[in-house]
Amino acid sequence: MRVVIVEDQNEHSDKLITELRESRSVRTIAHLHRASSAVEMLQDAEQLDLDRTLIVLDLVLSNNESGFELLRYLHTRVQAPKELPVIVWTQFGDEVTQTICGYFRVPGFISKKAGENLNVAAVRSAVESYRAQRFGSIN
Repeated sequence: MRVVIVEDQNEHSDKLITELRESRSVRTIAHLHRASSAVEMLQDAEQLDLDRTLIVLDLVLSNNESGFELLRYLHTRVQAPKELPVIVWTQFGDEVTQTICGYFRVPGFISKKAGENLNVAAVRSAVESYRAQRFGSIN
């Protein structure tokens, strides 16, 4: 399984990448700083197979971009069965943000507000759980 991390803060993405590299469920990891870069990647169907990809998305990005732009693109253009292959990982942990993500059929929502570790262990657990549900147990 491939994980695409859309996160503008390198210190956050570096911690998550380190954690995910220890996971046997992740084959490749890509890191993008902008939602628009992720949309461009998605537009190239040969480059990204959503059946084998999970996106870890921050909602607050620099350059006046929002992770909601990527969610909107996925929701309107990508043929996803029941839910989008996205785990939202953000500073916004409020109920309204979680409800909005639910409208986009996001299967996972994790707040970064769990201290200095940014809850990377919870993201790793969500990635491994998503992989097991989609592809079966890890051998």
